[in-house]
Amino acid sequence: MKNKKALTKVYVCSPNCIDWKNKGEAISEFGSNFKLAFITGIRLIKFGYLPLIPQIYFGALVSLSNYSDYEDYEALSHEWLTQSDEVWVFGGILTDEMLRDVEIANMNNIPVRYMMYTESNEFLEIPICNISKWKVIGE
Repeated sequence: MKNKKALTKVYVCSPNCIDWKNKGEAISEFGSNFKLAFITGIRLIKFGYLPLIPQIYFGALVSLSNYSDYEDYEALSHEWLTQSDEVWVFGGILTDEMLRDVEIANMNNIPVRYMMYTESNEFLEIPICNISKWKVIGE
């Protein structure tokens, strides 16, 4: 990567255990969401971004099976978020955790972009005025 410009660091904000490609339906397997996050990361790299995806990185390092570990996961994710250049919120749904991520981004003056996949699996930015139609899922 010599003589290349610095990559834009994109924090990927997406719901855990929700298949946001399939109309925001809950899924029983974590693997499906992990796979979708992985594919998103690969595409971001292809388009010249540095993907920061906590579900992939911290999910592999921190067990989410008990509450104290989840607090560690959340703290690490939020620290990473503050180091990002942009936050991309994927979905069609918003969880409480995702709303906290957006709040942290706003407090740190980090641009937030709302994204969906098109039928051809490309990224599509959603205007902020259309986000009110997204389903909100509480904890």
